[in-house]
Amino acid sequence: MVNFDPANLVGSGHGDPVEAVGILGAYIRGVHIKDALPPVSEGVWGEEVPVGSGRADIPGVLAALAAVGYTGPLCVECEGGTRDQRVSDVAAAVAFVRGSPHVRARS
Repeated sequence: MVNFDPANLVGSGHGDPVEAVGILGAYIRGVHIKDALPPVSEGVWGEEVPVGSGRADIPGVLAALAAVGYTGPLCVECEGGTRDQRVSDVAAAVAFVRGSPHVRARS
């Protein structure tokens, strides 16, 4: 089973998250909502950035997850910045995901 993290694919320079959902969809059991920029050079990790400002194509990932029938958890992950920045980034990421037409609200 797969805990899917689209930002890790981008940050490591190893693939397109939307394409990966198509390949791994039946095995995905959890998803990290996190965004990143690709590495600037080989052997270096890319940079984590606020959701929606990187290259993980979170809207495309959410659409691809809906297309494969994924209904599991979407967990916001934020590792960079100060405490206040992380709180703000997490709140913005939650609003970003809730605003997606591909995500159903849960009670």
